[in-house]
Amino acid sequence: MLIDMRDGHTYIEYLGRTDPGYQYPSVDYRHQKGANVLFVDGHVNWMNAPLPGRYLDIAYQGPATLGNGTLWE
Repeated sequence: MLIDMRDGHTYIEYLGRTDPGYQYPSVDYRHQKGANVLFVDGHVNWMNAPLPGRYLDIAYQGPATLGNGTLWE
């Protein structure tokens, strides 16, 4: 996955870095208060910046074992 990053940031090591209220956020919400996210399957989504204290909804939320291989709904 690729995402619009702030200058000097090259990766997101944990979801807290996607919180716009975090002291050292990695994501740059520069596109109408949102970020472009490129997923590994090739699709791109513009995602609205979450409220401070919340995270960008990019993490898999399902069971620990993938079963059918689905990574998102």
